[in-house]
Amino acid sequence: MAGSIKCISTPTAATVKVDGVLKGITPCIISNVAVGTRSVQFSKSGYLTQTKNVTVTAGGSANVYMTMVVHTGGVKCTSTPSGASVKVDGALKGTTPCAFNVPIGTRSIQFSKSGYLTKTVNVTVSTGGVKTVDVTLVILTGGVKCTSTPSGASVKVDGALKGTTPCAFNIPIGTRSIRFSKTNYVTQTKSITVSTGKVQNVNVTLVAVT
Repeated sequence: MAGSIKCISTPTAATVKVDGVLKGITPCIISNVAVGTRSVQFSKSGYLTQTKNVTVTAGGSANVYMTMVVHTGGVKCTSTPSGASVKVDGALKGTTPCAFNVPIGTRSIQFSKSGYLTKTVNVTVSTGGVKTVDVTLVILTGGVKCTSTPSGASVKVDGALKGTTPCAFNIPIGTRSIRFSKTNYVTQTKSITVSTGKVQNVNVTLVAVT
């Protein structure tokens, strides 16, 4: 006497064993199964192996549905500076410092923060383990070339001394305040927007103190 078992899984393509014997790949219908209580096992790479018991009746069809559970491992992400957005395989997971679980296997972790180069790291995540990923982000910079008439003026950017005209240097992108000062001349300040990969020319004509 025999019956049949219909096996469906989410996701599909799980291997099915009945009482330890390989019978097919989901979705599938297994015929000529001996009546009685049968152990139906579902397995798929990257997922937990799961088993259900089903009662098979003579001439009957038993349905077995299985939702597969993803194998996961832990990831802990930190960055210098902190506050970077973290994406795993394109999905946002948090802001550094942060910790979360992801499916096992090779994962692409992307760190991004305004004003810094985006950095991507590939890691291998294992079941039950915690993978620590720490990155140092690199500031995005642009070039500035400063000249003055007369030359020899001190140049400060956001309060930090950068040189004496004529001079050139790289500074973080964004809006910056550049101050030119020289003895016996009126100090002048200019606001500029610095962009990645570009050189901003800043020239001033200093006015003598009267």
